[in-house]
Amino acid sequence: MNKINSILFFMLLIVSFSSCEISEPENKPDFAQPASEMFYFTSTLISNEIRLFDKLLFLESYLNMDDSIKQVFKNQYFQQYEIVHPISHIYLFVRNSDNDTIYTILTDTNSIHLQGAVWKIKEQYQDSFSVVNCKGNEKWEMHKVEDSNSKQHRELILQLQCRDSVPAILFQNTNFGITGNGVSENINYGIQNLRISFQIKDTLVYQGEQNSITEGSININADDDENNKHETTNGRYFVDTENESNYEITYHNRTRIYKTYNSFWLFW
Repeated sequence: MNKINSILFFMLLIVSFSSCEISEPENKPDFAQPASEMFYFTSTLISNEIRLFDKLLFLESYLNMDDSIKQVFKNQYFQQYEIVHPISHIYLFVRNSDNDTIYTILTDTNSIHLQGAVWKIKEQYQDSFSVVNCKGNEKWEMHKVEDSNSKQHRELILQLQCRDSVPAILFQNTNFGITGNGVSENINYGIQNLRISFQIKDTLVYQGEQNSITEGSININADDDENNKHETTNGRYFVDTENESNYEITYHNRTRIYKTYNSFWLFW
């Protein structure tokens, strides 16, 4: 989510959050709209980190492939980038269209699949790296702390467990379980301060073939300390009888179901 889109999203979220009357949610055309926006924002925070993790798995796989299939693999998944290796253990994903460096990756001397390996990645315009630590047995912990000049603070800790019997080549076509928590606070665009925190309550199950989350739930809190407002919601992923992905929002003891179409907003 770039800075301009972030500002527009938060303005919408803050207005919805501020205008919500806890005592009469049923008077709203969509009583769950503020909660749905909280859920969307939280899912976006998580998916942004997952996209970065996918780049690390791709690079590891790419570097260890036979030269005869490297280019085919890159063209299939990341043809919009050239991979530049300016110095030992540093790799750059340079976008072909404008020659901009979009991702900077710091590799370990060890494979990302080896316990104890620490790889780092940063996206263009981000101030800090996401740090990925391999815990062994195809499990990783991903930690991101970001403090920007706008006094916005974000911190996420995710645990990613491959659920397949073979090592993960990419995230996007592999089955994974995701747990963790995070917070995004001191959001201030001249309207109010807002803090959103989340905890993955039930493990999110990502199905690579469907490119979506098929089960799991997230507890979310939104706090406006200045105006003494507090909101909570729970979002639960599930697949219906027609094998379509949905998420169910619970808000003020009421529930509403939304079609997700792409339930994790994974923009590769």
